Formats: sequence, structure tokens, C-alpha cells
Amino acid sequence: MKRFWFFLVFASLVAVMLAEVRVTTDVQTHLQPKADWPWVVYLVNEDLFSYNCVTITTTQLTTDLEYQGSHNLKYPWYVYETLEFSTSREIMLGDLTTSLVSRITNDDDEDLSPGVCVFGGQVYVAYQKNEQIYLWTSISGSVFISAGVNPVLKDGVLAWSRNGGDASSIGYRFLGEASNRAISISLCRIADVGSNYIICQQYRRPGDTYIFTIPSGSYYTIAGSGSDGGRTDPKKEGSTIVFSETRYGSIDVFKYDETTASLERFTYGDAWESYACISNSFVFWQDGRNGHDDIYYAAVTEDLSCFSGAEESVVPTDFAISVYPNPFNSTVNFYGVPRGAVVEIFNIASQKVGEANPDGSWKSQSSGVFFARCEIDGQTSKKKLVCIE
Repeated sequence: MKRFWFFLVFASLVAVMLAEVRVTTDVQTHLQPKADWPWVVYLVNEDLFSYNCVTITTTQLTTDLEYQGSHNLKYPWYVYETLEFSTSREIMLGDLTTSLVSRITNDDDEDLSPGVCVFGGQVYVAYQKNEQIYLWTSISGSVFISAGVNPVLKDGVLAWSRNGGDASSIGYRFLGEASNRAISISLCRIADVGSNYIICQQYRRPGDTYIFTIPSGSYYTIAGSGSDGGRTDPKKEGSTIVFSETRYGSIDVFKYDETTASLERFTYGDAWESYACISNSFVFWQDGRNGHDDIYYAAVTEDLSCFSGAEESVVPTDFAISVYPNPFNSTVNFYGVPRGAVVEIFNIASQKVGEANPDGSWKSQSSGVFFARCEIDGQTSKKKLVCIE
């Protein structure tokens, strides 16, 4: 009997390890998802869309974007490039809470690479123009910062490449300060920044990744594989770094744990680029496993590297609940529950043992295997749960 329970729990653990949610269905390539949980902004057929992972609804934000137009998100603000008003590029700033959109630049003729963040209660937008970096606020307008390209703005830090794309150094500034700082490094581009770090990605093989601590300038390196197309845009949250990398003919998502210095494959992919990013301990990525590119997300604690590519493993996009953490100790949280729906929990004997609270949480009274079921409008979503105390 003990062996039976061990096997059941083990099988359940394997099953929940494959938990993921597909955000989009049958769209074209170059979605370029940018996430700030529970929101994702991405491109579809040259239009900019926003997807809310909680209510499972998709809202079109704008039309007439240039193909692969740059965009970024820091809830509730999003920025993007557009050709909507003329034959030249403009930067637009939108508010997801009010649906208001403002134009903040005029008549530019190059890639502006806009970024947005909120710092000290103020909204900042960074962009490039004629190989110069500008920083915009609603109070001061656009202010020249430095010569450079490829600005990246996040968590109160603005960084950019100096002396062209193959930078001989990285410039950066802490928002609220008036002076610029620099890091000496060549043949790299900035992939991500944070309040105390800058991540640079090597242009040439083997595609090493450098993680600098600022302002000290100390760094460590994640060695690249040197295979095929190399590594793409590492993104960091907490002690976890996620990125896509071409290995063995497929584009896979990897995760690196700074605390253990371990590098693991997170999931197999099949897209030209995965554009992996991380928000609130969830990994978002672009995947073309079914002959068309879609966006998926899953908890960073998941291990999807054994995913077979079978469509049956993907939760339908029209209605799906997700759980985190799973396995869990005492309390689990449900996401994606439609308004008015109830999540019911059953034990392995199909006996109802409870319902999720209004805040989406549920506390188990014992360890074991459970099943969550949510039904609305004739559709049902189910999840297997494992409680380990």
C-alpha cells in the first residue's frame, strides 16, 4: 500500500510539472511578448494586443503599427512605435487603466527602441534618436542624456550602449541622479537592467552573458553554448535569469539560478526566437511547436523540458485556470478564475473537500492528491494538486 501511494504521488508530481498555459492561438511570428504580471503586451499582424492572464480576455490596443515595432510594458503603462500618424515613427504612451494614449515624439525616421518604467511616482520613457539617448517625463518632456543606442529602462535604471551597437562601453544612470556612469566592455549589447544590475549579451559566439553589479562594476559570466544562433535576451527577476538559446537545432528556454549557479533547460521550443521573459515568478515565451507561433507561460518552478510537443498537454486558451505553487505546502493559489466562477476541490475518492476562497486561495487540511474543478458557461477546467506537508 505504501508503494502505491508513493507511485501515485510521484505520478502526480510528474503530471503537474507539465502545467503551462497557452495565451494565444494561431497567430504569426515575432510576437515579442513583454510581461508585467498579470499583463502581457505582444504583436499580432502588426497590431498591438494586451492579454490579461487573470480574466482570460484579449484586448486590442492599437492598429497600424510598423511590423515588429518596438514596444514595452510596465503596468499600467505601455509604450510602442507606430506609423499611425505619418510615414515616420512616433512613440505612443498608453494607460491600461484609462485607455488613454498620448504621443510623446514626432517625425522620427529610425528605430526608437522605447522603454518605460515608474520611479518615485513619476513615469519615465527612454528612447534613442540619431544615436542619442533621451529621457522623457510628463514634467520635463524629453531631455538629452548621452550619445548612444539601444536604451534599456527598468526599476529606476537607464542603460545604453556607447560608441555604436558593438559597444566599447556601457553607459547608465540611476533615475533621480544627474550624472552618467560607465562600464567598459566590448562586443556586447544590453539585455536587461535592474536596480542593482546590468546584463550584457555577447554578440559573437560563444555568446557569453555578463551580469554586472552596479555601481561596483563587479561581474560574473554565464558561458554560452556557441551553437547555432546562440543566446537571446536574458531577463532577470530575483535570483533567476531566463533566456532562449539555440541548441541541437531547436530554440529552447533555459533558466539560471544565481544561488546555486545551476543552468537548466526550462522547456523545448520551436520558434525563430522565443523572446523569453519573467514576471512574478512566471516565465513567458514564444513557441512554434504546432506549426504557428503562440505565447505560453508557466511558473518558473516548473520543469517543462520533457514536454513532448503534444497539443493535449496545452490548456485551452478560451478558459483555463492555473495554480501556484504546485506541489504546495498547506496553501495553494488559483489564477485565471473567471468572475462569478467557483473553484471546487475534490479528493481522490471524488469527494468534495472545499472551495477556493474569494481571493483565489485554498488551504488543505491534510497532505495528499486533490483535483480542482472550475466550471462556467458549459466549459470546465481541471487541475491536479499535490499537497506535501
